[in-house]
Amino acid sequence: IYHNIKTPHYGNISLNTQIIYFIATGLDMIYGLGFSYNWQYILADILYLGFLSVQQYQIMKAGYHHKAIHGALFTWAFAVIIIGLYLFQHHNLGVFIGRFDKDIFWAAGGASSFLWIVLWLPQFAKHIQQKQANGFARVFWIIAILMATCDIISALVFGWKWLNVATSGFLLLTHITLLSQSFYYSKKPLE
Repeated sequence: IYHNIKTPHYGNISLNTQIIYFIATGLDMIYGLGFSYNWQYILADILYLGFLSVQQYQIMKAGYHHKAIHGALFTWAFAVIIIGLYLFQHHNLGVFIGRFDKDIFWAAGGASSFLWIVLWLPQFAKHIQQKQANGFARVFWIIAILMATCDIISALVFGWKWLNVATSGFLLLTHITLLSQSFYYSKKPLE
């Protein structure tokens, strides 16, 4: 967020990555709430949605992309929070959605994991196409690497589902690759 206030590079952020980011984070929160994950897991998703919303607001104010896209993403974030509160309230009361509630949560988790895996592909492609990787600050990638590492450790320590370990491991490799791209393209002159 600060990176794009200081030196705006909104045009170097893939819209597809932003859309997938919003959807994956929302589904991940539903998955975590459905399986009663620790409050830290849910807090991470809430913070992701919050920071994504701020970044999306910055992109909208800079005039990138159609306003309907921004509206749809903000509506999704709001809807996920409402669904999350509903799941949280009903789970604490011992009330479940129905006899397929675990299947719904597994589906949300599976879809979320798939989206987390493909999330950075549009950004990766945009870096190659533009021959620059300055849409996100290097400190962002370093923090992402640390977070993926913490996710792997948390999943192992807290006994989370195998899906969490596999997804976080893939994300760790992806973030390392994207950080490497930022160094590679900063040394390579534009053609």
